[in-house]
Amino acid sequence: MTPEELKVAVESVWWWHSIEIPGYGLTPGHEPNSRSRDAYMNIPWAEMKGKTVLDIGAWDGLYSFLAEEAGAELVIAADQYFSTNSPGGAEKYLGIRLAIDARKSHVQMVFYDVETSVSEWDRDTTPAYADVCFFFGVLYHLQNPLRALRNVAAKIKLGGLLILETATTQLDCPNWAGEAPCSDWAAPILELCEGERDGDATNWSYPNRAWVEAALRIVGFEQIEYQGGISNRAAWHARKKNPA
Repeated sequence: MTPEELKVAVESVWWWHSIEIPGYGLTPGHEPNSRSRDAYMNIPWAEMKGKTVLDIGAWDGLYSFLAEEAGAELVIAADQYFSTNSPGGAEKYLGIRLAIDARKSHVQMVFYDVETSVSEWDRDTTPAYADVCFFFGVLYHLQNPLRALRNVAAKIKLGGLLILETATTQLDCPNWAGEAPCSDWAAPILELCEGERDGDATNWSYPNRAWVEAALRIVGFEQIEYQGGISNRAAWHARKKNPA
């Protein structure tokens, strides 16, 4: 591909992530930005070296490529849009395919629906394989978030690391002191949205911190560590629990 052809190809894609493309530069994406999750997710990049990393909800693949750069032995970029059968799928995986080719990357793309656990990848018929799993910006797009977390847990090795990032509820809820944001309230709460939220009709489920942490315990995680957040976004680290 000539430099001119590459420029046309890159600029024909609607990018969510800003990714370095050799021979072009940085794609015109929306992430990272001033409110970027990078500021609070505290990703332990050193832990990626020699490991298998699963990136669920990869989209353009920014975090998949960063895991590869950090020395991961195998990186799987998984998304429900990585199929021509998905609504808008053909458009949404153009970016990552272009980036894989241009970067000469070994990142592997796989169609994966985290709510149904339907996949087109052979490895998904085998036991848990991921040492590290990224699950960024997906949970609140799901109608069945607890089921999805159980499916995520099934992909992670015992002792493996999950890094979860999501939008959280901004409802005010009564407590003993008066009114407090649900994200800090002690009772697990999941706000369900029946219509468009934040300009996106696929935004369905907004949990508070207590809900996320209870859900992670229910599906088999321990060492659950809240990382903080910005605005209504927040992140957690958790380890897949070894059975007693």
